[in-house]
Amino acid sequence: MYQVKMLENRLEKAMQRYNAAVARNNGLRQKIDDLRRERLTFDSIYQSLMRDLAEKKRDVAQIMEVPPPPPPALPALPACAACAACSLVVCARRSIGVMRRDRSPLVRSARDRPGRQPVCGLRR
Repeated sequence: MYQVKMLENRLEKAMQRYNAAVARNNGLRQKIDDLRRERLTFDSIYQSLMRDLAEKKRDVAQIMEVPPPPPPALPALPACAACAACSLVVCARRSIGVMRRDRSPLVRSARDRPGRQPVCGLRR
């Protein structure tokens, strides 16, 4: 009788270990199935992104093949008819509308004299 009880006890413990292993395996199988579904989703997204990237690369390559348009021609600077003594820099600034204090001796000397304008007509 004692031996039967001991064998039943061992059988009960083995069944508990077996059921725990089956439950753990079922959990792992469920996790594997979830990961497989997730991988399929990520693979489809990855393929879509790679397709878009290849398309963008083709677009960039096509754009790079087209030569850029030539730069616009620079307008000719008008000659300074007011005075022949002013430098080209002063005339260029005057023609494009840049009013800056010039450091040329002509403008400086004209600025230092009270009541006199520079020869080329620049005002401070």
